[in-house]
Amino acid sequence: MWLKTWRKRFFILKGNKLYFSKGTREPPHGVIDLSRCQTVKSADEKTHKKHSIEVSTTEQTYYMYASSEKDKDEWIGAIGRAIVQATIAEHD
Repeated sequence: MWLKTWRKRFFILKGNKLYFSKGTREPPHGVIDLSRCQTVKSADEKTHKKHSIEVSTTEQTYYMYASSEKDKDEWIGAIGRAIVQATIAEHD
């Protein structure tokens, strides 16, 4: 199912959790558990939206976009590192 419009959300990455909220001063209303994440990758072609990112967990696929290509690359790198750390911690 695709949304007809994008909804603005703000993200905070802490450890292996990616929290999101509707505003910078609002508490998070959702979380993506990156220990359950399978992939994080660019999604520009799939979404037809510049600077978009796909985060796939075992339960759901999330699409988000950054304000620039540089920000997108930084988010993909940071989320990817969090996934690796969660995987290492799980196997320890």
